[in-house]
Amino acid sequence: MANLTIARMIMHDLNVSKDSPTHFDECIGLSSLSEDVLDFFAEHIDNVSKNRKIQSCRFTHENATVLADCIEIANDLDDTKVFVKNSQNMSTSLFNAMKSNSSISPGTLIFVQFFNKQTESHYLSIMKMDPNKAIQLDSENNTFKVQTDILPSAKENLHKCAIVKLDANLWTEGIHLRVLDKQQIKGEVSKFFLFTFLEAKKVVNDKSMTELVQNKLLEFALSEKYITVREMGDFSRKVDRILTSNRDVDLDRDLESLFSHYVEGDADTERAIGDFKVKLIDHDEHSYFKFRADNEKTKNLIISDVGKTLRIQFPIQYFGKEIIINDIDESTKGLLIDEISREEQGKVMIIRGLDLDQRVI
Repeated sequence: MANLTIARMIMHDLNVSKDSPTHFDECIGLSSLSEDVLDFFAEHIDNVSKNRKIQSCRFTHENATVLADCIEIANDLDDTKVFVKNSQNMSTSLFNAMKSNSSISPGTLIFVQFFNKQTESHYLSIMKMDPNKAIQLDSENNTFKVQTDILPSAKENLHKCAIVKLDANLWTEGIHLRVLDKQQIKGEVSKFFLFTFLEAKKVVNDKSMTELVQNKLLEFALSEKYITVREMGDFSRKVDRILTSNRDVDLDRDLESLFSHYVEGDADTERAIGDFKVKLIDHDEHSYFKFRADNEKTKNLIISDVGKTLRIQFPIQYFGKEIIINDIDESTKGLLIDEISREEQGKVMIIRGLDLDQRVI
């Protein structure tokens, strides 16, 4: 199971051919659910947090229905009656919005209250799910059935999901929730779930995301042994190209291309991308994975010997290229391992036989 603990769940049926949603008055009995069902929802929530189209968002006003209901739940996380009542209130709000637009597909609205062990915080996941072969709604018994070995992959489509932090002081925070709102059917209103139901908007800090990826990617590749120290320069140059200012970055696409040079096999590459996204979320839970690079930083490569008596620093884009060093003084000759003619000294310096260290700043 993903790194979260499910506290309670409830579902409500949103069949727009009816006059009102079908509400359930009790939470689903977690003890009656199989491990497959619990794993299914835990994996879905985990996959949403790593989805390439996830957005960090704020509610647009303090009286937004979902915000008010979530704050009320947050005020007493153990109050099941409030959880049930407020989930019904939110599902009615979405149902009424859906009724006014014929292009919105029906489905089941599932509320999952959970605790994230990594962030040590409580959240509410609101998932609009459509009937499919993997998960089947058993409305008569207020439960679910899941096919064997059908856990969702990171690329399996979940079109609409919001993960709201359950905090009584949520409105005062810069970011309130993370939202996935993908258009599912032709003609469906784009961002209906985000704008109309949640009454929220995307919060963008592309400069912060650019710096976070730039600072963490090399560290990740080294710690996971995808690259060696001697490959740092080449790897960092590739990262700098990805994060060129004003370039549209899609980490799924760009990391697949990057890691393919260092990781064998599609499955290992996909796992490396997922693991790196987790590292970003661990550092900043509001990380998102599609952004426009805003990069003013120039990375430098430093090459030095163990005792730091020799130190060469230059912009990393020059790594691997011929570097001409002019006007080498005779006193420098002690560093030259190979004998070089006086004419050649003004053009190039060759250093061999030293245990050199590389680092990027």
